Amino acid sequence: MNIKRGFQIIGLTAVAFAVIGGLLGYLIGTYVPGYYETVFTLPEDVNIVTLGTVLGMTQGLVAGLVLGAIVVVCTTWYEVSKLNWRDEDEAGTA
Repeated sequence: MNIKRGFQIIGLTAVAFAVIGGLLGYLIGTYVPGYYETVFTLPEDVNIVTLGTVLGMTQGLVAGLVLGAIVVVCTTWYEVSKLNWRDEDEAGTA
């Protein structure tokens, strides 16, 4: 795993989750607006659909960043461990 590939994974998961989160927030704000009114104390002039979309995008972005980072760390750990095992096998046969 090189640095460029790691950034690509984190960036793509962040964007994908932000889009999915925004879509889910939009759908909740459109079809179940009472959810946000129950969770938050909102002023009368708040557009609930916009609120849902922005909250969904924000939560999706953070989730995508975290998940992407976990994938990169686990993949890097696996590749480094695999290299160490190979080096140990080669050292044992020499």
